[in-house]
Amino acid sequence: MEGSVKNSKKFYQKSSREAAGNAASFLRFPRNRNSDNSARLVCVFQIPRLKITEKNLILYLTIFIQYAINKLQERNIDEGESNLLITRETDYALRILRALSDGEQATAKEICRRELLPQQFVYKILKKLSRAGIVQITRGADGGCRLAADLRKVSLYDLTQVMEDDNYISACMQPGYQCEWRQKHSPSCKVNKQLLQIQSVLDREFRARSLYQMIYDSE
Repeated sequence: MEGSVKNSKKFYQKSSREAAGNAASFLRFPRNRNSDNSARLVCVFQIPRLKITEKNLILYLTIFIQYAINKLQERNIDEGESNLLITRETDYALRILRALSDGEQATAKEICRRELLPQQFVYKILKKLSRAGIVQITRGADGGCRLAADLRKVSLYDLTQVMEDDNYISACMQPGYQCEWRQKHSPSCKVNKQLLQIQSVLDREFRARSLYQMIYDSE
């Protein structure tokens, strides 16, 4: 029994991606219940060289479930969780910048440990921050990342523009949006007018707050 446990631990330490990559059965999750898009997330699981027995079935299922959870988390962050004013990706970016706010270089793993962030998302967010000139990434054995911008000069609005595809509070504000109600009744919508005013207030507040203020609670 002890030998079996040790072998199970060694096996579990192997990449779950490799375990899931040899797929034979498929678990499908709809990307959007309200969308006609038939694109689906496909999670796969099979260990071809190992016979599934009662002893290792729990181990296989654990790997499979963890893989599925990771994929669902990636889907949520990729879709931006557009129902939120500040998406999870922007929230993670703020926490990454907080970890780097001392000006010292840190690795992605160190950032994840300090801020309790999932590592697979941190790399993606760091690339966006690097392209925007907010973070500098150094590769190599002694590599890491550090702040490249003065957080006093970068607003929360700037960060949302970097991290999010859009930050509208309603879909009807998006360029090219086709509103069936306005097409049928009137090109002027009082609800849309009120939402535009609210959006203007939010944008002004986001622009008024620097990332330095957000991180240090400073006026």
